[in-house]
Amino acid sequence: MVFDVEQYDFETVYDAYLCLGMELEWTMRDLTEIKLKDMEDSHIANCIRMLNHNIKERVTQDSIDRMGYWIRIFEDVQLKRRNQKILKLKKNING
Repeated sequence: MVFDVEQYDFETVYDAYLCLGMELEWTMRDLTEIKLKDMEDSHIANCIRMLNHNIKERVTQDSIDRMGYWIRIFEDVQLKRRNQKILKLKKNING
């Protein structure tokens, strides 16, 4: 199933994430869109670093807020992936 974020009336990108989850798409520097579920862990970590750096450079509150929401989304994705890895390890250990 493909979701078009534009068809929804979300107040923030974080609201879109809460609804769409890992189907939410991030637009990369080259304007290619990639779903969160298809991003490598290292790509997510790099996005967080880039956004944190860019927040210092921005002047408008809207752009700072939007980047902050994306940081929260990426950190949540990292946490969920870590939890999945831990659960998988526990399952493998316990047989």
